[in-house]
Amino acid sequence: LEAHYNEDAGEIEVFQFKTVEEKVPASQAELVKVRDALQEVVGTVARVERPRDRGKNSETLLKTMQGGLKLVSLVSLFVGMFLIYNTVSVTVVQRRREIGVLRALGVTRAQSVAMFAIEAFCMGLVGSALGILSGMLLAKFLLKIAAANVTTLILAADISKIHVETVAVIGSLVLGTGAAILSAI
Repeated sequence: LEAHYNEDAGEIEVFQFKTVEEKVPASQAELVKVRDALQEVVGTVARVERPRDRGKNSETLLKTMQGGLKLVSLVSLFVGMFLIYNTVSVTVVQRRREIGVLRALGVTRAQSVAMFAIEAFCMGLVGSALGILSGMLLAKFLLKIAAANVTTLILAADISKIHVETVAVIGSLVLGTGAAILSAI
């Protein structure tokens, strides 16, 4: 490890890590001693850790990010349900007269509800499909931005393509359409 310390700024400017091809057996005490010496050099600017610990930390960080994204997805789903509920409510109010005419002609309450459920089904299906397509496009765009940071800061990996499973697409269509129907009823 080579580090250049800028005394004027009070910070370390450049790190260079050199790898050694030969593995030198070391006792746990020696490893701790080297780690402590390196930590003393870098101070609070960085944390010295073994590569295997960095992999565990990267995995934990990525799982945390995935959990956050799932939470945002659920919030988006509930916001969508609320918007569909409001849209259907406005539609019912606007069509009150037509519903009254249909009821007078013999349409049952269940048939009226079914009419709005079918409309919500269509809105949910189209909205879910558009959401999946726009989500994939947004993911590709954001992947280009985030790939460099993830590779540099978290773990060295080739992050260049997104992979969307068919099960996830079908599940999203079903969940989005089902949420639309549920919020309309």
